[in-house]
Amino acid sequence: MSTEHSDSDVCCGVWNSQRKSLDKSDQDPTSRLSNMGFGRTDNLNILTERGVCWFHTPDENWSISYYFSTRGQDSLHIYLWLLKDLSWVQAWYVSGHVFGALTITWAIYMIIKAIRSRSAEEIFVSVSQFLWLFGNFWWMLGELHDSKFPNEAPWYDQYAYEAGCVVSAALAVISLYYFILKPLGIFPVDAITDAEYDSPNLVCRFPGLFKSWREYENIHILFWAGKDLAWNLEILVMWCVFAVPTFFIALDFVFVSLWVKRGLIDHSHYCAQFLWVIANAVWAFGEFILTPDHDEPIEIEKFNREARLTSRWYSSWAVTFAFVPLVVLYFVWIPATLMGWIETPADVCRLSMTVSGLPMCKKDEVGVSEVELRSTQPPATSNPMIDNFHSSGELSSNASRVDRAETGT
Repeated sequence: MSTEHSDSDVCCGVWNSQRKSLDKSDQDPTSRLSNMGFGRTDNLNILTERGVCWFHTPDENWSISYYFSTRGQDSLHIYLWLLKDLSWVQAWYVSGHVFGALTITWAIYMIIKAIRSRSAEEIFVSVSQFLWLFGNFWWMLGELHDSKFPNEAPWYDQYAYEAGCVVSAALAVISLYYFILKPLGIFPVDAITDAEYDSPNLVCRFPGLFKSWREYENIHILFWAGKDLAWNLEILVMWCVFAVPTFFIALDFVFVSLWVKRGLIDHSHYCAQFLWVIANAVWAFGEFILTPDHDEPIEIEKFNREARLTSRWYSSWAVTFAFVPLVVLYFVWIPATLMGWIETPADVCRLSMTVSGLPMCKKDEVGVSEVELRSTQPPATSNPMIDNFHSSGELSSNASRVDRAETGT
């Protein structure tokens, strides 16, 4: 058969080839784009470029909708939880109730979103996180009541016991999933859904232990919940067993995200989280060993002798400093957004798609980690011959002719 073929045959065949390459879901985003005809993907290095993130703009624009994205919902949860813990360590009665209730409400929203995503991993983790948070909240209520109403019957012992039961349930739920259900493959894995929860620009240094960065983050929740349970039960050895990995994983989050050139958003939140872990550790270690007789809440602005003898007071300052990297982030992020200085992965993807003639990214917030066709139709073109071929149902036959022509059959 002759190897000559028309331009329309070539266009249809190339489009069919590009469409087939999109079905390779086991490939990373840059490999998938390369197979779709981009060739080199140097213009997509915005996702993984190395460099100190504090010297570069973030990888996405600030907007209110950010807090309803998968990434943003975790960030907002951190803010509310930090404010709740600051209220607890300072024994602020009203703000403790307000921010505790808001944090629980947001945790319920995260459960609903996980259920809608149909990701078994996120459902188990979000339920575990809710139980962990509710246990902390219940534990706090007992102490806030006794601090606010010292002349009434104490609540703390009963509330602390009930909180320990709830946190135990949280630890059981997340352990059940990661140590039994997931290894046995009880629930199917949806690669696309899991990719929405993962961070494409962060890579875990322990690939043999954790299959994704998101799993690495979720295991951190397991250790942190175990640490809080040990604190509640006043078991020092158990607390040390869980506190050490909690500390070093939080530190590793900070270190890994620091060297992602456009990772300022993630890095700032990991810095806040690390300081938060330190604050918890200082308070707990003080109760266990350092200052067991000095644990009453002391106003953060006081610098008297009693304050300096109380680990809880130092913990108050550590929680307060956890807000510093977040404040710095927003002083950079919002002005950079308003001035139009931020080039997002979605912008790079959109430009690459436009140049190559492929459709746009499916979701801006996902960037190039979830690229797919809007339809199985070839792109719009001004060539009437191609349009006629498609409308007459000859697309597949023309693609086959190209394949046979290229093989010389």
